[in-house]
Order: sequence, then C-alpha cells, then structure tokens
Amino acid sequence: MLKHFRWLRCLYRFGLKCDEKCTKFIVGEAQKLGNIATNLRPQLSPEMVKELCWEMQWLPVAVYNQSLILYRDMKNSLSREWFNEAVNLVQNIELNGWDTDGLSSRMCAAYGALLGEQAVDNL
Repeated sequence: MLKHFRWLRCLYRFGLKCDEKCTKFIVGEAQKLGNIATNLRPQLSPEMVKELCWEMQWLPVAVYNQSLILYRDMKNSLSREWFNEAVNLVQNIELNGWDTDGLSSRMCAAYGALLGEQAVDNL
C-alpha cells in the first residue's frame, strides 16, 4: 500500500511535464487508494497506520505546491484549481478518519494569506 502512494506521487510529478488530464487522473486514483487504505486500516499495525497516514499526505502537499508555482507564474485560475484539488485530497483523508494534524486548514490559511484573504473556504 505504501508503495502505491509513492508511485502515484512519482507519476504525478512526471504527469506535470506531460498532460494535465493525466495528473487529474492520478489525483482521482489517490482518492480511491485512500478509500482502500481506510478499509484496510483495522487490519494494519499502529506503526503501519502512522506510516501510511504520513505517506498519504505527500501527494496533496505536492499538488498544493504546484498551485503555488502556478500562482507565482500568474496563472491564478489554474492555481486555484490545483489548490482545490490539494484541499479536496486532504479533506478526503481527514473525512476517512486519518489524522493530518489539520493539514487542510493550514493549507487554506496559507493560501488565503497569499491571496490577502482572511481564510479560504474550499467547501
């Protein structure tokens, strides 16, 4: 399971150089993989659960970082689109009961500060 998340992250980075549809597909697959991990969680050791939760957060962070790169490049609508993808990924993880230490809230606050807003409501 851990390797699947790592491979998705690698494919995402590769997909950024190729095609946006490919990267969106990979983000969708990460959602599905997170749901599978949630179903398997009762069977996993506490150490594996912790490691899996950590690994699940890497792709949303990579997607969020891409939104910042797009913002820097003055591609604001694309930046917002990728920001929403990142937050949706993290919120799915959080809604499935994984502890992300408030990652979606921190992403929203940081992106909102970047835009000069008090907060960004992704819902």
